[in-house]
Amino acid sequence: MKKNIIVVMGGWSPEAPISMRSGKNAFKTLDREKYNVRAVILKEDRTACFLGEDETPKEEDWKDRPSENISKVFTEVLAWPVDAALLALHGCGGEDGCFQGFLSTLGIPFTHSGVTASAVAMEKDIAKLLYAAAGIRIPRGVTVSSKEDPIQKIRSAGLRYPVIAKPLASGSSFGLWLLNDEKELKDNVFSFWLNGGLYLFEEFIRGREFTCVVATREGVPVAMPVTEIVSLTGELFDFKAKYTKGSSEEITPARISEALSKEIRAAAEICHRALRCQGVSRTDFIVNDRNEIYALETNTIPGMSEASILPKAALGAGLTFSQILDDMLSEALKSAE
Repeated sequence: MKKNIIVVMGGWSPEAPISMRSGKNAFKTLDREKYNVRAVILKEDRTACFLGEDETPKEEDWKDRPSENISKVFTEVLAWPVDAALLALHGCGGEDGCFQGFLSTLGIPFTHSGVTASAVAMEKDIAKLLYAAAGIRIPRGVTVSSKEDPIQKIRSAGLRYPVIAKPLASGSSFGLWLLNDEKELKDNVFSFWLNGGLYLFEEFIRGREFTCVVATREGVPVAMPVTEIVSLTGELFDFKAKYTKGSSEEITPARISEALSKEIRAAAEICHRALRCQGVSRTDFIVNDRNEIYALETNTIPGMSEASILPKAALGAGLTFSQILDDMLSEALKSAE
């Protein structure tokens, strides 16, 4: 018997347009022999819309489609009745545990991580404490609020320039800065607080950037082939490099030795377990010229658009994206048994 699945996308974070691409691709890919599929689009004003069965979502729906109160929409979702939710949300409100808690309260099983892992992974400084406790290297850093002097805190922490500055709870490389000295920090300090009340300042580690997807298959988290990320616009894999065509290369499998690949895959699995992630996660790493691996952050709902790393990593592991979605939904449905 087919399962009734909603694909949830959109939201109110700056990453909502990316979420719409992820949701649209997941919606298209789900096997209609196994699932009845409907889309739920969360809007910027925290309303929502529930599309008809097999009605393809469009990216412009996020802004243009009429919507209703979320509670009313999910009353309709429950009456359908839904069996599970496939989450394609990114950023605050969708990837940080808030929406996961809402679905848990309604009794709707969902893909990816639960409330705890989602919240912890979004708070980069807390996640890194757990990485370090599990034996994974992390860059030295300090968290600064908008009420504190970042220059003094960076000095007190003993960080040397250049430093990386990033919003504490954001993804998709929004608000990412490379600061070469205190003057650059002074010149740009106001811009930081436009991206949120807390910023993380870290030592800049020169090296090659890699990312690794971990997918739970038959209850066991297994790392997929490592992807190498090469920014063609500068030293940082920022939002522009990530989402502007021709601004970066993502090479799967990475052009590294099998020994280093094995180390990165093992580190990704350790990070996945340390945060208590479920389903699929993706952890980003920097490897310096001594082949020392540093964990940067874990995405608990990795991008799922046609251009995203997850579908490509699946192919590199000999799997289709459809199989990965099946695995995620299988894990979600088991949790409800």
